[in-house]
Amino acid sequence: MKITTLLRHCFVFMLCIGVIAPAKAAPTPMSPELKAFLMRPDVQRGTVDMMSLQWKVLVPDCADSHLDGTNVMVNTPPEFNAAGLPISGRWRVMGQFSGCNKNRLFNIQFYITPKGDIQRTALLPGTTIASAVLQHDSLMYVVDGMYELQPKHDCKEIQFTDTKFVAFEKEKPPTATGPVWKEKWTIRMCEVTGVVTLHFVTDAHGTNIVMDAKETERVDN
Repeated sequence: MKITTLLRHCFVFMLCIGVIAPAKAAPTPMSPELKAFLMRPDVQRGTVDMMSLQWKVLVPDCADSHLDGTNVMVNTPPEFNAAGLPISGRWRVMGQFSGCNKNRLFNIQFYITPKGDIQRTALLPGTTIASAVLQHDSLMYVVDGMYELQPKHDCKEIQFTDTKFVAFEKEKPPTATGPVWKEKWTIRMCEVTGVVTLHFVTDAHGTNIVMDAKETERVDN
């Protein structure tokens, strides 16, 4: 009950069409149907429970956390049935958690399966604008970027603790046909934490991931 009440007061809706829309794109108004769906107690509770679980994993030494607010970013505008349930579309709910002088931004992706089921999955924390598939494909590049900093090259203790969208890059390679942007991802491997820089280049075949290990920086734990 507390979770439902918290969400009812903390949900702040701000939509941006397209996960990699231009930086100056005008926000898209919240559709009444999507807002009503997200305000359902069961949807609110499930979303916050997923974010709370991520907090416990990334900040295990702090049990006193709270949700400061949320934003919603729509990738594909949903359609709804007569019962008010989405039957298509894809959108991301972003929740800002804080506690013990720490803060994290968590991302939950909603989508509709081919069978029509409503699904949600936890994405990486932080401000990355990469899609779920692109995030998955980027993981090995980030791990490779830590090779020189990691004394245990067979390390199995890997945790992606944060992501940061830096900027859309003005200089684009000749093959680029769409957005080109830069991000910094924080990863912890066997007690060593580093920030790996990723460059995303959209061309006619999709989005390429470029990583130069020389750009990786070690940070204090």
